[in-house]
Amino acid sequence: ITHHLSLSFVDLFNYHIHHIIIWGYMIANSMKTKIYILILSVLFCSVFSQRAGFGQAVQTLSGFQATEDGGFVGADGTSSARATADALLLASLYGVKSRVDSESAIKYLRSLENSDYGYGQTADLPSDIESTRQALIALEALGVKTSNPSKTEAYIQSLADKSSGLFANRVGDKPNIESTAFALQALKILGDLEDRWVVDLIPRLNDYLGSILVGDSAFSADTSENYYAIVVGAITGFDAITSDPLKFAQHVGSLQHPQNGLFYDNAVTRAQPSLVASCDAMLSLYILDGVARNPPSRRYTDAVNVNNLRNSLRYLSPDLSTAAHAHLALAVTRAFKDNFQVVASLHGAEQDTVLEGTDVTPLVSVLFRDGNVPHEGFSVSSRSLFHGAAETAGKLKYSKENRGYIGEVISTLGKYGPVQVLYSLVNHIPGLGSIVFDIPETKSVGYGIEVKSTAFVDQTGREVKEGETVTVGTTFDFSVTLRTLQNADYFSGDFIVTFSVLDASNVVIQQETIDGATNKKPIAFHYTLQTPAIPSGSLSFAFDVSTKDGGVRHTSKSVVYQYSTSMLASHISFEGKKDISSFKLGETIKVTMEAATYPDLHNVYPLDAPLFSDLSTSLDRHFFLDVRSPAGTLIQSYPATSATGAKYTFKFTPEPHLKFLNKNAISFRYKPVNGADVELDNYDATSDEVMEEEIEFAYKTDLHVVDVQEKPAEGALAFGSDVVFRFKIQDKVSGMNVVGSNGSYAAAYLTLQHNDEGRSYTSLSIPAHPTSTIKGDVYHVARWTVNPNAYNGDSVLTIVAKDSEGKTIPLKETQAIKVNIGGDITVKEEVFTTSSLDTTHAAFVAELGIMSGNRSLENANLRARVTYVEGRKQEHIATIPVAHNKGRYTVSWIASLVGARSGDYKLDFFREVDRVRALEKQNANELKLKKERQAKGEVEPSSSPSPSEVVVEPIFSVTLPYTAPVTALPVKAEFIALIFFGSVVGWLISQRTNLK
Repeated sequence: ITHHLSLSFVDLFNYHIHHIIIWGYMIANSMKTKIYILILSVLFCSVFSQRAGFGQAVQTLSGFQATEDGGFVGADGTSSARATADALLLASLYGVKSRVDSESAIKYLRSLENSDYGYGQTADLPSDIESTRQALIALEALGVKTSNPSKTEAYIQSLADKSSGLFANRVGDKPNIESTAFALQALKILGDLEDRWVVDLIPRLNDYLGSILVGDSAFSADTSENYYAIVVGAITGFDAITSDPLKFAQHVGSLQHPQNGLFYDNAVTRAQPSLVASCDAMLSLYILDGVARNPPSRRYTDAVNVNNLRNSLRYLSPDLSTAAHAHLALAVTRAFKDNFQVVASLHGAEQDTVLEGTDVTPLVSVLFRDGNVPHEGFSVSSRSLFHGAAETAGKLKYSKENRGYIGEVISTLGKYGPVQVLYSLVNHIPGLGSIVFDIPETKSVGYGIEVKSTAFVDQTGREVKEGETVTVGTTFDFSVTLRTLQNADYFSGDFIVTFSVLDASNVVIQQETIDGATNKKPIAFHYTLQTPAIPSGSLSFAFDVSTKDGGVRHTSKSVVYQYSTSMLASHISFEGKKDISSFKLGETIKVTMEAATYPDLHNVYPLDAPLFSDLSTSLDRHFFLDVRSPAGTLIQSYPATSATGAKYTFKFTPEPHLKFLNKNAISFRYKPVNGADVELDNYDATSDEVMEEEIEFAYKTDLHVVDVQEKPAEGALAFGSDVVFRFKIQDKVSGMNVVGSNGSYAAAYLTLQHNDEGRSYTSLSIPAHPTSTIKGDVYHVARWTVNPNAYNGDSVLTIVAKDSEGKTIPLKETQAIKVNIGGDITVKEEVFTTSSLDTTHAAFVAELGIMSGNRSLENANLRARVTYVEGRKQEHIATIPVAHNKGRYTVSWIASLVGARSGDYKLDFFREVDRVRALEKQNANELKLKKERQAKGEVEPSSSPSPSEVVVEPIFSVTLPYTAPVTALPVKAEFIALIFFGSVVGWLISQRTNLK
């Protein structure tokens, strides 16, 4: 079946569905079950074939073009201007116009043109501005123009309302902002925006935009309508947009759903994110990027959560309209480039090196990752810059044979050193603008080089292979072979070879050169590692070849070994501070230490200073001071600020943050250029021992909650109510405001505390996030919507502060606010039962929503106690958890048809928090009774109620009626399944035939 439908199990692999299908089929114990599984497999194949990849519509684009009229077919099965424009948008974005029958498409678009020189959505419909815009975009994508541009302009002009400046969709319709945006975009394609009659409309259009402006950042709560207004404002130069596009961008960005990345249709209702709203929102940001007078360092289109948006868009239905909106939404972001595999190369080069004198050819390939479809629509240019030469420009043309773009041959004769080639790939998208990929490539023109190395440990004579660990006393010998186009062993000529020994920081510890002009023998170097005073990590040997005149380095090769040793931080000192347990917030801390090695765990060797101060300094060896909590949690790292020889100084001022308000242990760390960081042991030079105890510093503080801007009132607090605390924490010792983390530990928290029958506990802890005001003040802001799981009754809301390990920090004026949490709960339920006559079980389902006042209550952790009711008799059936999703709650169970009795099933819903609370009370009471019995010498009872037997009062109840079936099918279920199976397969095949 999957073969006939051209479905790939690769798609199923992505969802792991094939595991479930195969496993289920193998363990099925009846033909009936096996048939059910086969039906499910076909349905899954059908569903996932429609979601088989982001690029399915692009890969099968030609299949959407109707052979009858040359137009493209939309989801309704008919050709239209919209579907054709969508298809040609995808063809332009992905450079697959060669897969389109252009002549037929042009002929179809011409057929949509009416006598008024506007275009209809289909050939039998009158002209409208939306269809006209779509037709103009499609024609431009095909490289042609409308039959009579001036008369098409006259048609668009006939839609304009001179008093408001707005345009209507059709002649006689009411003008609106959407049609106005379409009209201006159509005029832009025609090149008529500068015509006098259009210019005369601009003041009236700007007046209209000013009249609908909401605040200073939006024109409408509706996302799409706001987009159309932004389109108009960008073209007319509306001042509020051009002077401060950031405000409009922030409004649009705020509409993005935090999880799925799509955008809400409406800023007020925020009912549901949608694809169309997401596309319009991203286009809004794209336009605002274009009008910004001072472009931000980060584009507005890239400031949103593009990853979440992309993940949601990748598995949408592949019809043309959906695909066009999804791809267009991503096309305006930098992430669009991730859809392609872009490879730039100089054909003729040897990896990163080009042998001098070689002719090289620029080559760029761009493949759409979904299907490896080559992009044929870029205009590609190149700029080449050789060292010491003038820049040269060239054009690359697309070659079907090479599935890429090829430029003209570049000669490297007589050129040495780096060559930079910048490829600029430009794709003009009608109705959108240009998409540009800049691809840099760097090579080096010089010699071929080969280095053979040998290393032996002096004491043992053992040979050490490249990449292995060496010790002090190891001797190294290197033979270097240079190669040119004319000479396979080039050791005498106009060049200089520099041999450098580098430590793990690439600090040069030894260097020598050979002058090729005077050299008469094969190139060779010898080195013996004599000092242990170098940092642990790589030990590299670099061979660089440069020209003699000008010293241009053009050829390089490295050989790497490893040197491993213990490292120490010795002579550690807090300069200028005797008592390091009482720092004041804001005080600058200065710590010095001497970095050393400890190879034999006996002798200490301070690191050697770099031998060549003109090449490197001690600071090129990167040391860090790490501040950790007593439990070892890393709080902050500070790099060395200065160094003299092996002595490193760390000067830093920790921010006034809750994470530092504990004992802070310091340690030191060395970071090599490559490889893992090396932790330094703290070493006491006085006792000549590694320190076992941590070196710790601490702050003296007196924290208070101050400047409370928002807080809830005392009294009743209903479910669904919003609680906001906005405050600062100030240290009275230093006078500084203290900030916290954005969640987790080292933060301020809003807590809900209770006293229940003499027991005090905290049931809620909400982190207060640091939030900056326009003036730069930082407040702690805690937000909590009283959810149905909250403690029901008298409670106290208060502020606490915690350090980096979650321990409470003393805090004064914590704003203890007495509240009583509760409220009436209303229920809207839907209940139903099912009894499939070809099975042996019945299903019971209750779906409901719960409200408090006019607010929907979400994320309630509920259980339902199911009781069968027959007259006055009640029988407990089960207690089961309640599933919830976005404010909807569902409880369901199945029962044997034989055991499922007709009648009413009562569902008592209670909160899990109440059950736990009742259980805690029961356990406390049992413990109290146990102690009393022990005191009296009484015998303990043999058992006590289990947790599941704890009974709590329900918060609401629902009745589910059920009537047992009394008839049976005249036909076996196997035959019904086979008929349904055949129908499904036939329908899927017909659907695929229609799609083709």
